[in-house]
Amino acid sequence: MLMGIHMEHIGKTLSRSIKESKWVAINYTNADDKKTFFWCCIRDIDVDNKYLYIDAFNQTKLENDNNGVDKRTILFDRIQAAYIVEGTTYDVPEDLIDKIEGQLDRLKWLEFDLYDEKMFLYYKDCLIYDQPPYQRESVLVYGIDQNILKTNGTVKLNYQQIGIISDQLSKISSQMENNNLTIIDLIINDLSIITPRGKYVIAYKKLNFNPYSKSLVMEDEVHFNYSFIMDEKEINIHNLRNYLDIEVEVFTELYTTNINEAKNILQDNIRKGEKLDDTPYIMDQIRQLSINVQEQFKYISILMAKKEGNTPLQAFFGNMSKHRLGKKDDYQIVTLDNKVNISQLRVISNALKHPITYVQGPPGTGKTHSIINLLISTLFNEQTVLVSSNNNKPIDDIYTKLINLKYGTKTIPLPVLRLGNRDRVLEAIERIKAIYDGYKEQFDRPNESQLNSKKNLSQSNFSIINNLIKDYEYKLQLKEQMDSLDSVIEAFKGNLRVSTITAEYEKYKKDYDSLPDIEVDSIQKHIQKVDRDFLMWLYYTSLNSFSKLFKEPKYNDLISIIKDENEQKRVTDFNRYITNQDNLKDLIKIFPIIMTTNISAARLGNPEPSFDLSIIDEAGQCSIGYALFPISRAKKLLLVGDLNQLRPVITLSHALNKKLMIKYKIPDVYNYLNNSILGLMQLVDYISPFVLLNYHYRSHKSIINFSNQKYYKNELKIETAINDTKALFLADVAGNSTNKTNSQKNTSEMEAIQIAEYIKKRGNFNVGVITPFVNQSELIKNILNEYDLKHVEVGTIHTFQGDEKDTIYFSPAITPSTKQGTFDWIKNNVELINVATTRPKKELIIVGDAEEIRSRSLGQSNDLVELVDYVANNGEKFELTPKNELMTVNSHNYQQYNTKAETELFETIKHYLTTADQYEIKTQVKVANVLNKFTHPVLFDYGTKAVFDFVLYIKRGRNLIPVLVIELNGPEHDSSEETKWRDSKKEQICKDNNIKLLKIGNDYSRRYMFVRESIINILK
Repeated sequence: MLMGIHMEHIGKTLSRSIKESKWVAINYTNADDKKTFFWCCIRDIDVDNKYLYIDAFNQTKLENDNNGVDKRTILFDRIQAAYIVEGTTYDVPEDLIDKIEGQLDRLKWLEFDLYDEKMFLYYKDCLIYDQPPYQRESVLVYGIDQNILKTNGTVKLNYQQIGIISDQLSKISSQMENNNLTIIDLIINDLSIITPRGKYVIAYKKLNFNPYSKSLVMEDEVHFNYSFIMDEKEINIHNLRNYLDIEVEVFTELYTTNINEAKNILQDNIRKGEKLDDTPYIMDQIRQLSINVQEQFKYISILMAKKEGNTPLQAFFGNMSKHRLGKKDDYQIVTLDNKVNISQLRVISNALKHPITYVQGPPGTGKTHSIINLLISTLFNEQTVLVSSNNNKPIDDIYTKLINLKYGTKTIPLPVLRLGNRDRVLEAIERIKAIYDGYKEQFDRPNESQLNSKKNLSQSNFSIINNLIKDYEYKLQLKEQMDSLDSVIEAFKGNLRVSTITAEYEKYKKDYDSLPDIEVDSIQKHIQKVDRDFLMWLYYTSLNSFSKLFKEPKYNDLISIIKDENEQKRVTDFNRYITNQDNLKDLIKIFPIIMTTNISAARLGNPEPSFDLSIIDEAGQCSIGYALFPISRAKKLLLVGDLNQLRPVITLSHALNKKLMIKYKIPDVYNYLNNSILGLMQLVDYISPFVLLNYHYRSHKSIINFSNQKYYKNELKIETAINDTKALFLADVAGNSTNKTNSQKNTSEMEAIQIAEYIKKRGNFNVGVITPFVNQSELIKNILNEYDLKHVEVGTIHTFQGDEKDTIYFSPAITPSTKQGTFDWIKNNVELINVATTRPKKELIIVGDAEEIRSRSLGQSNDLVELVDYVANNGEKFELTPKNELMTVNSHNYQQYNTKAETELFETIKHYLTTADQYEIKTQVKVANVLNKFTHPVLFDYGTKAVFDFVLYIKRGRNLIPVLVIELNGPEHDSSEETKWRDSKKEQICKDNNIKLLKIGNDYSRRYMFVRESIINILK
């Protein structure tokens, strides 16, 4: 509920009161020019004469015959001010809604805008309730508790109770009148934890006061705060996850069915000095937003209604089409050094050319390097860019490298500005001032030859490189189509209609052969690499852009701001300056690259295209709602991320999200909880190019091979320089991991001590410690302090996302006292294990109870036990179970599908290849579940662990008989000896069991669509 409608029109406020069934407080001037104040609810409207028929409530007249409520007729034009009274409710007459909706063209004065896109309303509410709340005012009301409210539903209040409630609501509403960034609920406490730092409200129910019936109404639904803060300054954040041994959703479900058992779980996990509290306090619950999300979404909604939304927004709603793809291809590509590969070049090329590009950047594949080269290229091509992300670290990494570029001994004052919170804005102002002051003293002024010579020299290369990349992309497409047809031809030899497919194959092959082989070297030699001449051009071009501050009077306001000596005023005035659309456009002319967080992007002018390109880094971690702010502000979009790494951190409850989705009728693909902006856009946009960064440069081969096999389907080409040393170590604390009786949950003191001793003995330079649990992290820090190792970085996966260390110690903290629910959460936690195993460059050391982990696994495969066994075997010839339900990777320019989508596509193909109910296909089938003849113990052992990608069965009565195994193979099946070894085992097993094995190239996602069309043509 948004508080403070001071900035909104009166008509909008009245419309909100009708839409949300709430009373509205009115400042009114009557016919005698007498000013009055009252609450009212609208019962009817005289459309033409603008009269409102209302019920008015006046607390000072409670004892009259109408209990303080009387019917009135007021004139809309005499209303001086209006604001919603939060925590109130009334029954809106149905015929009033019908009347308004039927006469919208005559009711423009009411601003009852029904076009407000439901999607934006949904995301607005999600962002509101994803914000950790705090509580400020609370009161115990005599004669009211949860049971009385629950039993009666609605409780009639006496005068004393009405006085307390109405005073509370009036106080809250009046305090928030001029604050349109605050959300407030009137609630009754159901369960809280009293901590030394304040009260953490865990469970509550919403309350509404109805002045008309003098009643207090409690909603039936229990709401949960997954996180909570002590005050508006966001200090001391509590997280429900830290109090549980089970998943939060399991706890909340248990709470609604067995509240006492749920309370006992919390009681067992609260810390010393804390206690549970279910006293029925009536209190406010406040959520503070830093931006007006309603205003942002409203503006975007209007653009969409007027058909003026940019292409990325059109794609967001599933309206991307091929005719929207970029046609211009005369952009120049510039890179900082020779460390660039073909996939990185494709990122730059596609981002400059097309309105939308998706990039999957697994760890260590040069994601940041690619973005920096793209930014240098945008400067060269005179493009403006907004760079953003969900948090500061990825932005800071890029920014730091950009501003430290040098021309000889001089630092290049690159025209890039880093904005964000107060401190970031202050730093930006100081940088502008330093540039301004420095330019005044600058004798090194650029001349025309210095500004133009380098660009003129470089023009000869750009057409060559762009044509080469275009041919490379086209050749990839042809190769995929050929491989698809080749697989079909092989599988259906003898079919009378196979000649049709063969003819299609030959046509594509002719085009393929007509194109020259394009080697990486042949592309790289034409890239305009940064040399001294280019750096000179960049240096003087940057200086030249700052000359506008002196030459153009329109920058006088900006100069006044940066010269102001009052820090707070400078920040406030600058933020106000950049919210103006014209000012922003002027600022971009000086600083064509602006970097900020997704949420802070909302402060940059209006949510309309002001930039040429928006780059969102770590887009797999970015929530959908806030990402729309940078997306709406540029003509083109580049999303860079990895869906196999961390997901967005969201504290909105599943129950509330489900309720909101039902309320606004939101399709599941737009689910705020389940998707990041990268995941969503790839699900709704099948047209825009996709690039996989598949050259890995960070980790020792033995380390990265785990994630490569487990999560990236062996698509990564490992280019790490040093691979001849031992990199995997298991420090097994089996039998010694039992904790002391007074130890905190999810800790292992033995692991912590072992880690400290290892670091002390082996060295502590560039090492880090990762653990799943906050408690274990704190324990390890304390013990490291005792060993004089407090400088060693320790944390959960969020601490290390995007970071790297020479050595990583991984502490699972799985002990005999670990709850089974906790182990179940850890064992297949892709984010945890993938991040932990992709941070180290040289060594991965697991310090844990391997025996306990294996015992807990009950002989079943899971990610954690496979990691332990993989490390124990030094990664040699160890078969890993491919991970289901992941976003898979693809080395070509095609969209990705997860395992579920693969199955759906293959089912479609099967439909056209078979008749009626003759065949059935299954995916990810364990070898031993299909075939039972193994001619060697090694094959038997392999068959119990390995899986087939697809198995085609023929139906014989009630039995399913396997007739065809289909394997999806990437390039590593020809180049990797280890992969060849595994393939040979599958081939031998299939041969021994007399079943045909069909191999299809791993670029299968779009291929399936192509094969399907080919088969349709044959079977017509």
